[in-house]
Amino acid sequence: MVRILNTEISQKKAVHIGLSYVYGIGIPMGKYICSKLGFTLNMKVRDLAPYQITQITRLVEDEKILVGDPLRNQVRANIDRLKEMKCYRGIRHLMRLPVRGQRTKTNANSARRARYY
Repeated sequence: MVRILNTEISQKKAVHIGLSYVYGIGIPMGKYICSKLGFTLNMKVRDLAPYQITQITRLVEDEKILVGDPLRNQVRANIDRLKEMKCYRGIRHLMRLPVRGQRTKTNANSARRARYY
């Protein structure tokens, strides 16, 4: 296990797939990071040298990509702002109902069940 950006990543994975385990980095962003640093797409995490791991960390910081806890805090703050505004989406969040227009007559049972506990 290799620790990159405060996330444990399996050594058997390809680098761009392993980077997708970090909250806020998906496979396209992982491919972008690999191409920017000159890694091949079939390069494994176990093949990374320590200086390459620091290169990944520096690139994420330099590109100002939000990952991990700062991104979670921003998402939570955005939802809290919607709730405070009492807009439609904020009210749906407050009531723990689907926010993006999904039907509630037959589905969304898990969201409705969570309200009672």
